[in-house]
Amino acid sequence: MITVGIPVWNSKDIAWLAIESLCRQQTNRQWELIVFEERHAQACGEDFFRNYLKRLQSAGCRHFYYLTSDIRLPLSQKWARLGHEADKRSRMFCICDADNYYQKYMIQDTWEAFKKGHDWLTTKSGYFYNCLSGIVAAYDLRERPASKTGLQMSIDTRLMRRLPTQEKHRLLNAWIFNNCRPDKPKDEKKHLNTLCTHGYNNISDKRGKMIDNFKMPFYQTTKRLDEIIPADIAEKLASL
Repeated sequence: MITVGIPVWNSKDIAWLAIESLCRQQTNRQWELIVFEERHAQACGEDFFRNYLKRLQSAGCRHFYYLTSDIRLPLSQKWARLGHEADKRSRMFCICDADNYYQKYMIQDTWEAFKKGHDWLTTKSGYFYNCLSGIVAAYDLRERPASKTGLQMSIDTRLMRRLPTQEKHRLLNAWIFNNCRPDKPKDEKKHLNTLCTHGYNNISDKRGKMIDNFKMPFYQTTKRLDEIIPADIAEKLASL
C-alpha cells in the first residue's frame, strides 16, 4: 500500500490539478488518498474530491479519506496529521501539493524505490508554470547533492509518522526531512514531467520573479505546457 497525502489550502480553482494527475497514474500498486482541508469560504469540500472517486479507483486508489478542521492549522501540523492517519499497511508516503501535476509514474517509482531499500525518494528536476505570467520554466537541482528536497518527494510511512505537532509555516519539505531522518535516500536522476505551479498559494511569494527571470534553479525551456502535461490539462491550466 502507498499513501498519497495532500494538504489543501487553496480554492477549487487549482486543487483539481493534483487530483487529475492522480487519476492518470500508471501503477500496479494499490494506494490510498488522504486530503486535509480546513473549512472556509473557498474550501473545495469533500464532495469536490468524491466526484473524482471512480477515476481514482480506476488508477488503483482503494481508499479515500477527507480530513477537516474548523480552525486554520499550520501546514506542519497538517503534514503530521496526514502521516498519522496513513493506513497501517502503508509502506511509502507521497508528499504532494494540491497545485502541482505529478508525473504518471510517481506512485510506481515510489514503490520501486521502496523495494530497493530506499526510505526517501526525491525528484530534483521538472517544470514550473507561473499562472500569473504564463511563463513555463525548467527546474533542475540534480547537480546539487546537498539539497535533500525537490519537486516530488516520497518517504517511508513509518518515518512520516515521526513528525511532531510543531508550528512551522515555511521550508516544510526540509522540516519533514530533518524530523524524519531518512538514512537511505535516493535522488531520481531522470528529468521528469512533474509540473509545479506558482500563483495560487501564499507561501512562496518571491518564486514568481525567479521563474519569470529564469533565476537558478529555474531555466529557460522550449517546452510548451501541452508537451509536459496532457493537452486537456494544459488548456484548462492556461485558461486560469
